[in-house]
Amino acid sequence: MANPLYNSLVNKLRKTQYSQSTGTKLLSFGAIYLGSYTNFKNDRQPLIWIQWSDRQYTHGINLHYLNRSDRAWFTRMVYLLAKGNQKLTPKNMYRLLKMRRYNIVKTAYRKYFTSLLNMRLVSAGVTNLHSMVYTNHRESFIHRLNKQIQPQEISKGATQISYSSGELQDRITQSRNSYNITQRTSSESTRPASGSPVTRKAPWLKN
Repeated sequence: MANPLYNSLVNKLRKTQYSQSTGTKLLSFGAIYLGSYTNFKNDRQPLIWIQWSDRQYTHGINLHYLNRSDRAWFTRMVYLLAKGNQKLTPKNMYRLLKMRRYNIVKTAYRKYFTSLLNMRLVSAGVTNLHSMVYTNHRESFIHRLNKQIQPQEISKGATQISYSSGELQDRITQSRNSYNITQRTSSESTRPASGSPVTRKAPWLKN
């Protein structure tokens, strides 16, 4: 005869496992997250600018892989885009990076399995998620960026930004014939445990 207590524990474990497997946290484009990645090769705790994310894959720029110059350029660009309240899409951001700072894409573009990421929002970036930002971390340049892009700071003065909305689109259009790296397999694009490498074109580049 089955033990009622045993059956109850088994059912709870099954429910917990199910909720974990179907409740994958989706990450927002234009924000920066810090956390752990189970299937890591070089960076156990990546710091990722999110380009695109669904329940299977997350595409982004791992800021830990940038040199000081590229990191400073990237955070400055995030500030200018937030300051100008640009209507940005993943495709436009990708093309802008390829055109203006291709080394960032070449060095730090990565694709992750979303279910193997355990991330916390550490910068709202160009989103409006400021109230959800986790501040107890040691990424000093992210703390500096967050001070700059706070709504009350963004609204001060009438600082001239690098691109108007029209100019931004014009500059992005110029990069359309640039070398396309979306088919390459990154060092962190292998399947969990055993399996062959994954190659999949970024879905946000289909249209």
